Order: sequence, then C-alpha cells, then structure tokens
Amino acid sequence: MGRPSDTREVLIAEALGDFVKVLDRIDAVTPTLKEARDELEVAAARLLGSVEPFQRRIVTMAAETQNRAVAHIVQQANIVARKTLDEQTCAMQESARKIFNDEVVPPLQRVAGELRQAKLRAQPAWEVWLTHAAAAVTAASCTAAFLMYLVPVSAAETKPVASAPSPGCPEPAVRPEKARVRK
Repeated sequence: MGRPSDTREVLIAEALGDFVKVLDRIDAVTPTLKEARDELEVAAARLLGSVEPFQRRIVTMAAETQNRAVAHIVQQANIVARKTLDEQTCAMQESARKIFNDEVVPPLQRVAGELRQAKLRAQPAWEVWLTHAAAAVTAASCTAAFLMYLVPVSAAETKPVASAPSPGCPEPAVRPEKARVRK
C-alpha cells in the first residue's frame, strides 16, 4: 500500500496493527491457558475423588448433630412434661381443697354444730337410767296398790303359788270363793 490518503485509513491501519499485537498476545497466552485448564481438570478430578469422603463426613456430622438435637429435644420435653405434671398436680390439689372447703366443710360444720348442741342437750346416762328406774318403781307400786285395793288378802288365806302338786303331798280340796263386795 502506499501512502495513506486520509485519516480514516490511518486509523484503520493503526487498529489493524493493534489487533495484530492483541492476537500475538493471545497466542502467547494460549499455552498458559492450556496449562491452567489441565491443572483445573486435575483439580476437578481430585475434587470428585474427595467429594465422596466429604459427603460421608458431612452425612456423619449431620447425623450426629441430628442425634444431639433429638436428645436435647427429648430432654427438654421430659422437663416440660415433669413441670406440667407437677403444675397439674398442684392445680388439681388446690382445686380439690377449694371444692372441699366450699362444698363439704360448710355441711360438715353444720352437722358438727348440731351434734354439739345435741350433746349439750343430752342428759347424762345415769339420768336416763334414773328415769327408767323411777318408772319401774312407780309401775310396781301402782300395781301393788291396785292389787291391794282389789284383793285384800289375810295371812291365813295364803295359797301356794305353784300350780303343780309337790311329790308326796296330796292335793288340797278346792273351796269355792265368795264374791266380795266392794265398799
């Protein structure tokens, strides 16, 4: 080519020169890129070979972590269950006491008060027996007075009480009694 005729051509020529320099640099870098690619392939192969042990180690660690988490959850659940059981027991006892105090104690106190009053009104045991004894004595004396009034008996007219004859004794003759006149 000869002389450049305008600036445009000059710019194109310079760009082509720069482009050639870039291509030369790319060609110079190509072996380095090939080496890096080969090293990356080796590293990838190594990585693939070490992924399986890494996976096993991660799975083992995850299982251990899971077991520890489950054990911790079970422990906390047991603590919560014990606390809940204690709280429920206390609440039930408190409720039972309240129900007992509200529902059972007042009727029991009424009954106990009535029993105390009945005990205060009750007579001693000897008074009850004294009343019975007085009634018996009164009944006996009334009966004796009644019999004395109706049947006056003299000492000579006494008859044996037993109706069966004694062995070896003859039976007495029966005498008719006369009706007595009342005065």
